[in-house]
Amino acid sequence: MLGAPTRSRMRTRRAGWAFVVSTWVWGGCGESPSAPAGSSDTGGMSGLVTFEAATDVGQACGADGTEVVVRARKVGCIPPPPAPCTLPQQIPEILGSARSCAAADGSLAVQVDEAGRYYVDLLRRHADGTTEEICLEDGAGQVLHDVTTHDLDAGATFALALGDGPCPPPP
Repeated sequence: MLGAPTRSRMRTRRAGWAFVVSTWVWGGCGESPSAPAGSSDTGGMSGLVTFEAATDVGQACGADGTEVVVRARKVGCIPPPPAPCTLPQQIPEILGSARSCAAADGSLAVQVDEAGRYYVDLLRRHADGTTEEICLEDGAGQVLHDVTTHDLDAGATFALALGDGPCPPPP
């Protein structure tokens, strides 16, 4: 008999409605009632990847630096061509945190919001007006850093260390 609901069908419907209502009230899957909007289990904000320089400001400034700035530049696509990918002739810079060498404290980081391949470097400004570029590398010594859509969704953070010199020309 199809028309008359049985007890088991009614329990299933109630459970389904309870799930829908609790999902709507609490903001969706993966978030707990106490988690603020935009947070994730990885600690980052969804939709942003953070590149963090694993060095202190004093070391980053060197002997005669006046200021340091972290910079990211998107130099390639994920996945690489033949996927549709267009990069401008002039590679845009994404500037992150800037710190005065006199203060010598604070973190050095930059955030990106697109999947792609990035160079991340530290710009060390000197009193004479010159700027020195120091490429930031991962634990394996790689200077080209891939950011996937999964990394963006997870709000991933990558710790990078000071390299030996400027980043190479874009691939």
